[in-house]
Amino acid sequence: MTLRIAFVTAELFTQASGVRVVVESLSRELAALDHETCVFGVTSDGSPDEVPEWWRGAKTQAFSAQLIKSFGFSTQICAQVARFKPDIIHVHGIWTFASIAGLRLKRATGAPLIISPHGALAGASFKQSPQKKRLAMAFYQRKSLLAADGFHVTSDAEAQEVLGIAPNAYVQVIRNGVDVGAARIRPMEARKKRVLALCRLEPKKGLENLIAAWKQMARHRPDWVLEVRGPDRNGYLNHLKALAATCVDGQITFSGSVFDAERDAVMADSKLFMLPSENENFGLTVAEALSVGTPVIAATGTPWSGLVDQGAGWWTDNRPETIAHALLHATSLPDATLEAMGQRGQDWMLRSFRWNDIASEVVNFYNDISGCTAQVQPSAMGLCR
Repeated sequence: MTLRIAFVTAELFTQASGVRVVVESLSRELAALDHETCVFGVTSDGSPDEVPEWWRGAKTQAFSAQLIKSFGFSTQICAQVARFKPDIIHVHGIWTFASIAGLRLKRATGAPLIISPHGALAGASFKQSPQKKRLAMAFYQRKSLLAADGFHVTSDAEAQEVLGIAPNAYVQVIRNGVDVGAARIRPMEARKKRVLALCRLEPKKGLENLIAAWKQMARHRPDWVLEVRGPDRNGYLNHLKALAATCVDGQITFSGSVFDAERDAVMADSKLFMLPSENENFGLTVAEALSVGTPVIAATGTPWSGLVDQGAGWWTDNRPETIAHALLHATSLPDATLEAMGQRGQDWMLRSFRWNDIASEVVNFYNDISGCTAQVQPSAMGLCR
């Protein structure tokens, strides 16, 4: 059955956003499965009629952001989504107007409401602007979460975060994907002796611990460099640079954000990738690094224990001493060993993380939700939770 699927989010065309990557890729694959898919949101830069050249998602309806731009408010979103006559309303991200719009549209259209929190219910997320989030939870966010017919999450930990607020929720764990082709992996001997950390520069990413770990091991690996890249959040970059300046034995460099092909090229020219986050609902950069054959060291705050099972990397807690130990071990391995790990990682992505397969799982979830909301009776509620 063909579905009419409305994605509702905040700002549509922010490149430095994992939510945007998921919205773009998943909407594209749903449309490729012949489902009528449209992405609704706001844009704070340029004309809402101008779709960036790099956008590869489904068709969009973008509106100029009003009032607080980061909140994603527009008076037009609800009316235009209702005019689209969706069979499914899928809200991506919380703490923005998209949550309010999703709740209003569910009431107005009767279509099932699905929410993807994208990690925004984690404890680490609540530490950012905690007073604003307490107010949001009191005024609209809890109502939206409790009204949802289903939740799409990407890890068991995120499922528990949802159930902590909405104990009777229907929660489905479906991983995110990655655009991966079976391209030949760049030979490890041709790559830079570089550990790449690419993420938003903010406290929850564990970068302070990574820098502390590098200080411990750098004198043992003077020919290696730690390169930290990504968009700065609230001036955190200056704090990291100050910490790095005290590392006298090893190189730590900072560079700006990279996207798409340029990002892949930097990853493919690094011998190792590192994600030391305190908490991640998925950690899309891990999948992106694996897709180009780069072994990964990820913290246990990320849902990437499969790195060990697949022989594609390491999964360690993010204390400086354990990160240092993992780095010392990984950087001691010969190129042939790292290259074999990279090949296993790419094979894993090809088997299990292709967006078209994940889109099919999401459609099955939508159909389950639609069946539950159409047929549920009081005695059958447990079947739809």
